[in-house]
Amino acid sequence: MLIWAGAASALIVPKESIAGIELRMTRAEVKEKKGQPDRIVHGSNDLGPWTEFIYRNAVGKVKVKATFQVDPNVTWVSTNRKGQKTAEGIHVGSPESALHDYPRLHCATFGGVFRHCWTGQMSGPKYGRVTSYRIEIGTARVKRITVTAHPAMLFLIY
Repeated sequence: MLIWAGAASALIVPKESIAGIELRMTRAEVKEKKGQPDRIVHGSNDLGPWTEFIYRNAVGKVKVKATFQVDPNVTWVSTNRKGQKTAEGIHVGSPESALHDYPRLHCATFGGVFRHCWTGQMSGPKYGRVTSYRIEIGTARVKRITVTAHPAMLFLIY
């Protein structure tokens, strides 16, 4: 069984945080931790209005997104940056096979367009925090990692 040892020092803490942005942080706490976002986007979907804080890297590519929806605090945070890793070394670019040591990992392919693997409970009476790994079909590698307190939102962001 895989243990989340050293997770406190990892940039991605499964079911908790990415790049220091923790689930349930307020907007002010995110700004205190990461600074002013490079961009703030507002929109709405089936769950209602949302706000997204976007942080980019030095060359202007998105590295972290923190989203506030359903709740005034962070409901999900995601990254597409290779440099952010779990304590076990899982990162964007890792092969899907590297995920298979995670306890209770689930995977599914959606319409032949993308593959989604996750840890945590997606539905039912015990649903809760989930870490999602979007897998690129052509390469079988992790393309995006998301941590959320509202797993139903994963189907809206992919």
